[in-house]
Amino acid sequence: MALILLIAACGGGSVAPETTTDAAVSRPAPDVVVLSADLVGGCAMMGPNCSRYVVYGDGRVEGYRLGGVGSELVAETTVDPDAVAEFTEVVAGTDLEALRSRLPAGTCMACVDGVDTTLVIHTGDGDVTFSSAETEFDPSEPVFAALRLILDAAVAGIEIPVQSR
Repeated sequence: MALILLIAACGGGSVAPETTTDAAVSRPAPDVVVLSADLVGGCAMMGPNCSRYVVYGDGRVEGYRLGGVGSELVAETTVDPDAVAEFTEVVAGTDLEALRSRLPAGTCMACVDGVDTTLVIHTGDGDVTFSSAETEFDPSEPVFAALRLILDAAVAGIEIPVQSR
């Protein structure tokens, strides 16, 4: 199940989410990358049609086309900044390595003409990567439930048209 499709740091600038306080809600700084998601599968066969979504603390999202020589910024959108703040709070209260250890093994969907998702969650302690090919993204886990809200909105807000070779 391709729960949410996305991830990998854009430009290698993984920055720990700084926070600001706004009416008792801890918000990441606007220019901080909170998470990146790569959706890959079929890029080698169809052309440069894999995508990367980079989400910032203020809800800005950049959508990139992958699979060519580097990455191409296709479009930008915004998602609910409260959803981004909630995601960072859930991440801050979760032991991500313990989460990884209790999740079932994932499945390589790109191996059978599907899409795999790689998530890079940027935390104050560094980046944590989850790959759907290695770990199942269980939607009952609060981290993945909060993530889904953001990524579904990002994918809906940025259309990356298919290009053929």
